Amino acid sequence: MQYTAVIVGSTGLVGSKLLQQLSVHPDFSHVTALSRREMPSMPKVRNQVVDFANLEECKKHLKADFMFSCLGTTKKEAGTFENQWKIDNTLNYDLAKIAKDNGVKGYILCSSQGANPNSWIGYAKMKGKLDSDVIALAFEKVKIVRPGIIIGDRPRIRFLENVIQGLSIRIPLKWVVPAIRAEDIATAMIKLALDEKNTDIIVANEGLKALAGV
Repeated sequence: MQYTAVIVGSTGLVGSKLLQQLSVHPDFSHVTALSRREMPSMPKVRNQVVDFANLEECKKHLKADFMFSCLGTTKKEAGTFENQWKIDNTLNYDLAKIAKDNGVKGYILCSSQGANPNSWIGYAKMKGKLDSDVIALAFEKVKIVRPGIIIGDRPRIRFLENVIQGLSIRIPLKWVVPAIRAEDIATAMIKLALDEKNTDIIVANEGLKALAGV
């Protein structure tokens, strides 16, 4: 059986790896990638350039068997924490709700280690509240992955991640806790979508590594 997927956040570190893997995965026949700018062509991928501020425009494209979200930004890129919340939390939730209303069966979200809706830390609270809210939407299948520090090539790599990557060259990555490669997160997300036996809703860093075979 082959499935269809729609992905948001496909130009980011994890999202780009996820899109690459979906484009060649034998269990997926078609992938729709929503983005703010045009992306290079890929097998089985239809890139739909949208204005995410226009939810009605997005609505007609959020139709598939599975929705994957790697959508997110940083406070620095957003300008303020309030603007970051609008993207990481509000926009993510709005798109998830539209997908549920459109009949999407499975929703797979890339969240963050430490996500907690009751946290006094703004970032953790932002991520945790989104996690709780999308669970409450009651998709037939919802999977939330909470990776630690993500290793990969970024246009503007952050200082701590740079240090971690330097260390990982010299010692095994599994000793650098809680780091995980972006491509391994992507692999785990796809496996969680397709695995009917896995009943976990939230999968943390070590669980993701196990799924990816790290």
